[in-house]
Amino acid sequence: MWSDHSSLKQTTTAARSGEGSSPGRGLLPALSYAVLGLSTTSSLALIAMFVAAMATAVNQVVVSTLRQAAVPDRLLGRVTAAYRLVVLGVVPIGALAGGLVGRWIGVPAVFVCAAVGLTVATAVLAPHVTTRALPDAEMQDEAVRP
Repeated sequence: MWSDHSSLKQTTTAARSGEGSSPGRGLLPALSYAVLGLSTTSSLALIAMFVAAMATAVNQVVVSTLRQAAVPDRLLGRVTAAYRLVVLGVVPIGALAGGLVGRWIGVPAVFVCAAVGLTVATAVLAPHVTTRALPDAEMQDEAVRP
């Protein structure tokens, strides 16, 4: 009972914050990485790392909540596993690319490249990530439940 209420509250909050497309969520970590790569003081770098970590954590909560709301219960485990495979599967590729860029141009350039990559990804993908389909997905899931 409590989890249903909590899920509904999270879905409502995520829906309010994610109505339409919300490119700002992807741009805050990108901005933080750019500041980290261009900063000359450790205090500014520390603040940038903190902001990037907090923005990423909030993004993960919203993504997880929206996925749980949009995916039927019977498929949620499979969809979550596939999502984690893709997200965690590209980490070694990013580590390799970051190491090569760091060796070739320098470590600060790695963070600037990450900022550019996140900005491009946000510009391309944000228009496709909306909450407009959530009510239909929830109605279909309720129709299938016994």
